[in-house]
Parts: sequence; structure tokens; C-alpha cells
Amino acid sequence: MIGSVSHDVIATAASSPVQNHQTPGIGRLENIFDLVLINNLGRNIQFCSKNLDHIALFADTIFPHQDEESQFDLDFHTFLELEGKILAVNHYGLIRLFDQPANFSDFVQPSATNQWLGDVERFAVVEGCLLSTSPQGYSVPDRAQPGVLISAKAIHYLSKLNAEPDLPYKIALQDWGTTTALAVLERQRLLAIAAKNRVGIYSYEMRKEQLTLSSKPIFEFATRFVACLLKFDIDGTLFACGYDPVHAGADHQAWDALAGGGFCLFEHGAVRVEKSFKIDLAWGNGGDPVLLNFDSDTVYGIDKFAGLHSWNMATGEYKLLCESEETQSLGMAHATIVGRTILCGFNRDGYRIHRYRI
Repeated sequence: MIGSVSHDVIATAASSPVQNHQTPGIGRLENIFDLVLINNLGRNIQFCSKNLDHIALFADTIFPHQDEESQFDLDFHTFLELEGKILAVNHYGLIRLFDQPANFSDFVQPSATNQWLGDVERFAVVEGCLLSTSPQGYSVPDRAQPGVLISAKAIHYLSKLNAEPDLPYKIALQDWGTTTALAVLERQRLLAIAAKNRVGIYSYEMRKEQLTLSSKPIFEFATRFVACLLKFDIDGTLFACGYDPVHAGADHQAWDALAGGGFCLFEHGAVRVEKSFKIDLAWGNGGDPVLLNFDSDTVYGIDKFAGLHSWNMATGEYKLLCESEETQSLGMAHATIVGRTILCGFNRDGYRIHRYRI
């Protein structure tokens, strides 16, 4: 690597009793509590310290003798915190709830399970309710549906393994079509959603443990990109980013077809900053190649070859922080930021994590 930021690569713990033909790579990567959670695709969930010291594994499947099914069972689309526990949802929509880290042993098992719809990419927990973007219907029995899914209080339905009934939900904002991103600002009770290049901000309230959205958006605006990541700052500023809409029709496997795009900041009822990405980031369906640091007004982006880039949110000033020496695409990126360190895995780069010290 060439650049001003140090970079190294760490092998993950990809050992697993689960045997299938999954192409080695990293799925979801998240920082929760004092843990880093790594999805070694088709193999396990690895629980690590923030320094990537190994702690424990979840390495089990409900499809021990089925190749493709076990791959999707161990393909996790989100890790979230739910009332002091860790909630994991896989490609099939199976929800697994893990106890607090203090209770971990070398191998862990979920304390409770339930069911969501399959092939959902973006999730949030809002006052105990699970929210998600649209189910997309890829290799799951659930059909694609428009709108935003909103559950009842999730913890009430996660008391044991194979809990019944399935976690109940309602569908809101169906007129938006297929939603691609969401973000929540609980202190102001705001929900932002995106459907391709359309972004809206709604207010919400809790009524008898049910989350209800306002009938109309407070604000709505269009972007020049397919918005696949939204994030609020604590003051209500909304960040949105994504890839060029010319690639919006690419299928689930066409990660390298996704290119271009940009980001914008929306505050006080108007788009304040718009910036185009001049390099091709490691986009993918559910990928996370962009990270934010609102404190330093910095946007970080990771390209398809593990190069690291930055943009100033206020001015759009661009910097190349770490130039890659890779010559072939590593696939879509899943990244998280831990203090002054960026961690990133790719779905076609083997079982390893790229670490950038910023």
C-alpha cells in the first residue's frame, strides 16, 4: 500500500464445522458494545475485541447437509444492539439473539430466535421495534415487497429458541416502492428513508408500543445517485450517499457494475453539499464502503481494490489516503470504524480484514 495511512491485513477465524462451497469472503462487519463482529461468509460469526483479538464463534447452521442453504444461513445482513443483547439477521430473515459478551464461551449459541422476511439489507432498532427496508425476494420464499417494515416490540417475541409466533410487522410507505436505505434519529424522533434517488424524512411516535410514522414527510428531496446509505448527525443533519443510477438495474451478483455516485448533506430543509465520487467505491447490494466521522467532517470511502479515500463534508476536498497495489476487484466492501481505526472486509477477498489506522 502507498499513502499516508498505515494498513495491514489480519486473517480471521474462519474455522467451522459447517461445510459448503461458499466463496471465501467477509459479509457484515460491525462494532457493538466493545466488540467487533465479523461474518465469515458461510462459516461463522466471529466475536473479537476492538483490537481484533479472538473471543468466540457462532459456527452452526440449521441446514447441516444442504450446501446453498447453509451458505445463506451464515450470510448475515445485520448486527444490531437490542436491549443489551446482540441481534443478528441472516439472508433468510432468521433472527438470532445473543446474550451479552460477559456470558461468552469459546463457542456461543443464540438465546432466542424468531423470523423476519428474507433478503432484507438495511435494518434499525427504534425504541425496541425492528425496522427494515424492502424485502427483495432473492433466493428466499418471501416475495419482494415495497415500503418499510416495522415490527412490534421485538424483545417480547424473542424469549426462547424457535419462538412463536413470528415477529409481527406492518408495512408503511408502500407508495415509495422498493426502499434502499434508512436512518433513525431517536432524540428528535425522525426516520429517513430512501427509494433509489428519492429521500424523505418522517417524524414518528410510539402508540401503545407501536411505532407510527407521520402521514407525510417533513422534507423530501432527490439525489443524483441511488441512495444506499443514510446517516443522521446528532443535530439532525442527514448524510446520504450511493452509486450512479445508471447502474440501478444491476443484479445481486454484479458488484463490479456499480460505480460512480456521490454524497450530499441535507440540513435546515435544503441540500447543503453535493459531491461526486470520481473513483469507483466497492458498492454492492447491502455493502458498506463508506464511513463517516461527523466530528471531523470526514467521509471515508473504500474502493474495489482496498484503496482508502477521504472527502471533507463541508468543502468536498478529496484525499487519497492509501493506494492499493491489488490488480483485481475484491468485491463489495463491508466496513466499520473503531476509534481511529477503519476495519474492512470484502466478499471476494478471502477470510481476512483490512485495517487502516487513520
